Amino acid sequence: MKKIFLLMLVVCSCHSLISQTNKKIQDGFYEVVKATNKKSYNDTLTGNTITIGFNRHFLENAPADASRLVIYTNEFVPLQLKKLPDLENSTQLKSKLRINLTDRSAEKLRSFTKTRVLKQMVIVIDGEALSMHKIKEPLSGDGFEITGCSKEACEKLNARFKEYFKK
Repeated sequence: MKKIFLLMLVVCSCHSLISQTNKKIQDGFYEVVKATNKKSYNDTLTGNTITIGFNRHFLENAPADASRLVIYTNEFVPLQLKKLPDLENSTQLKSKLRINLTDRSAEKLRSFTKTRVLKQMVIVIDGEALSMHKIKEPLSGDGFEITGCSKEACEKLNARFKEYFKK
């Protein structure tokens, strides 16, 4: 009897971990809990987290030993672009990308960043973290700029946003 119960507990626990890591999340802006190497993260307080992968090409500032990010899923801002991003070369090695959001998405992002100053925020498209930034001050206006990325990274990020916009 004990063996059956233990086996059921193990099977249920494994199913819970698998469903957590395969859970589809919406494209948008999320708060980062931490960077990790683990495929799952047990949030015993709220249960509102998930681990997602990221592309090192886009997240150059991620810790070297991390391969995944833990993000909160209870509050996020859906990614809704008003128009295609604007790519601008600021120097020979660096570029910046201007992202314009719909009025609804911009309002939600302003509110989201107002309560998360000095925390990490990530942009997720197709279940992958594409860009992670520390929120230095609440955002204002109808969009934002991604600055300080290498020319190549900004161009690839711009291409991903363009793909997303065409959906």
